[in-house]
Amino acid sequence: MWPCSGPGGLSVPILPYRLSSENRYELTLLDISDAKLRLRFQNKPFTFRKCDISKDRDLVEEIVASHDVVFDLAAYVHPGSFIADPLEVVKLNFFDTLKIIEACARHECRLIHFSTCEVYGKTGGSAEPFAEDASDCIVGPIANHRWIYSSAKQLLDRIIHAHGLAGDLEYTIVRPFNFVGPLMDFLMDSPDMGNPRVFAHFMSALIYGRALQLVDGGHSMRCFTDIEDGTRALQKILEHPEETRNQIINIGNPENETTIHDSRPAHEAAL
Repeated sequence: MWPCSGPGGLSVPILPYRLSSENRYELTLLDISDAKLRLRFQNKPFTFRKCDISKDRDLVEEIVASHDVVFDLAAYVHPGSFIADPLEVVKLNFFDTLKIIEACARHECRLIHFSTCEVYGKTGGSAEPFAEDASDCIVGPIANHRWIYSSAKQLLDRIIHAHGLAGDLEYTIVRPFNFVGPLMDFLMDSPDMGNPRVFAHFMSALIYGRALQLVDGGHSMRCFTDIEDGTRALQKILEHPEETRNQIINIGNPENETTIHDSRPAHEAAL
């Protein structure tokens, strides 16, 4: 089994650490850097292969062929990159990641694929929890590249589902709802450093004494999920292959839904 967190992918390697501690799994971890993995494993041994999935196709093929389960977490997920470099976002999030999916189909390797709650699109909040069979996936106009990430992920989900119908891929699609926790994204001592997700934006502003920046007044709705809760859900999926076979699973708590404006610290909201 190998989690792959590619350029800009999920930055909290808690699940492989937990699994490796149980001595029931043999893990190979692929990424472009092992910096955050070393922080999590704290000098404990782990198997790491440096890999850029956009270039190291032979290595991807080798790893998939020799493992039973693939966790695919490769993605650009920082909103600023959707606007600044949409072609690179769709290249990694769709075309490069598609190679992993095709390799899993060729080698009959179980796939646990990280999609995103963003595939549900412009919901404006919801009275009921999202349901795969009932919720429309509606995104914005073509000229608004904020939606290129969502569109790439949604198309990838549809291709995975089609492979399942063809009978050549066993998969579970996971849709995390705004995982937050240690080692997530990066802190910005300068606004020019980039554009991470909202939690890192707020933390950077609080640490460096800047005003919290809200997009369009902060009316977007989010359900934040602690990474420990998300990790427990992922382990359940791994350990129950029959129950989760060819399923799409949302990981989040609809009771946590709030606007970005209302999620600000109380002293900031009062300003």
